[in-house]
Amino acid sequence: MNKFVIFVSSALLVLFRIASAKVILYPYLMPGIHSGLDKESVSIFWLTDEDDIDAKTEFRTDDSKTSTLASISKKNVQIDGKSYYLFQALLDNLGFDENYYYTVTTRYGIIRQQTFRTRTKSNSFKFVVWGCSGEDTRPQIQIAKQIESLNANCIIHLGDFSYPKIGSGDANGGKLEDVIKRGIKPIDGEVESDNRSVLLSKCLTYLVYGNKEVNDGRGFNQGLNSLATFWLTNHPVNGPLVPKNYPNKLSQSDYTIFQNLVGRDKDGDLFERKTNYSFDVGNIHFTVIDGNVWQNPDDSNLRSWIRQDITNSRATWKIVVMHQPPFSPFISLAKDAKSIFSTSTFDSLIEDEGRSRRYVPLFEECGVDIVFTAHVHAYERVQPIKGVEYISSGAGGAHLHMNLITDQKGRVFSLMAEAALRGMRSLIGSNYNRYSYTIVNVIDRVIELEQYDSSGVLIDSHRIEKK
Repeated sequence: MNKFVIFVSSALLVLFRIASAKVILYPYLMPGIHSGLDKESVSIFWLTDEDDIDAKTEFRTDDSKTSTLASISKKNVQIDGKSYYLFQALLDNLGFDENYYYTVTTRYGIIRQQTFRTRTKSNSFKFVVWGCSGEDTRPQIQIAKQIESLNANCIIHLGDFSYPKIGSGDANGGKLEDVIKRGIKPIDGEVESDNRSVLLSKCLTYLVYGNKEVNDGRGFNQGLNSLATFWLTNHPVNGPLVPKNYPNKLSQSDYTIFQNLVGRDKDGDLFERKTNYSFDVGNIHFTVIDGNVWQNPDDSNLRSWIRQDITNSRATWKIVVMHQPPFSPFISLAKDAKSIFSTSTFDSLIEDEGRSRRYVPLFEECGVDIVFTAHVHAYERVQPIKGVEYISSGAGGAHLHMNLITDQKGRVFSLMAEAALRGMRSLIGSNYNRYSYTIVNVIDRVIELEQYDSSGVLIDSHRIEKK
């Protein structure tokens, strides 16, 4: 009888643990640490509310019957009285341009089975650009589902990956639950469904740090919740040490926890080096620049790194990606009609454009071909300036700025704004009323860009050819 009671009690305990165990973030892909095309690796992250010594990740190529066991690391963090476990599986020594199949298993069973494709070395491939997505909206999920179907080699997310919940008492995010629920969860569903995409589990995404990711430069004003994106993501860290101007309100012990979460390498803490980095895909060299208020665009180390990073590359195409645009007709209109656009949102856009413009001489000097940005919640393509194309793709799912004008000033004002924008000679491709994303087709020395709305309707196309 006693053995039976013990057996039943143990069974009930296991059932209780299964019921209570919670996968907070299902496994999703992140780029590896390699920036060049000499080595390839990928990381898989997932977040739970309990430890799991039985967790494992296996991977293999599509045509292989033998799986490799990935190495797994984990970190525990206590936030607001809750315990979280962040798992990271390293898939190393991967081939280029290959399809891989992976399985993530916990003590309670399989939580993810998915395929992905590694970076290409080919001169002909496809990638996708989008930004300002993270409000858990229907358009955000519609766009993610469209991107899923494209078989793109990689995705560039131009920043503002996650927004705070409206009415949360803080206009500029930084809360862990918001990063999860509004940024990652909608495009990292447990399974594909009408209101969830599984985009992050099957496509490599390189992240640009927007103002929401850095808490508008206000640092750790919400404790370890703040800057959560820094420890929930991965990518090459090959940029310079650039001091960030932010208030650090954390205790030394909490700041140490944050440093451990973000990680270290041979050159020290990754935190202040993580927002500027570069990487290669095919015949393109991408340079990611932090355009946020907490970074000084005139910093000599930063400018020297940008110059060397771009000019030392032998890639056919040099592309810069950053969050804040140096040229935006929408922001120009805001400057000219401040009585109409006099809100904190538009005032900050004007300031941000001026800061980003200080990088422009470097772009021209270094032979940059295209600068992709977001920040303005719209699509804008301006006339090339001294040979550089400037394209803003920031209508990825968050509230459209033209709608914000309608809400605050009325439809008449938004119609006036649209008419004024149409009259700007600098603007040759735009849409301010539809959510959208950019498909980039690379065919050796030709780049073809297509802008699609969240319903899959083409709203602009453009061809760039290297002479």
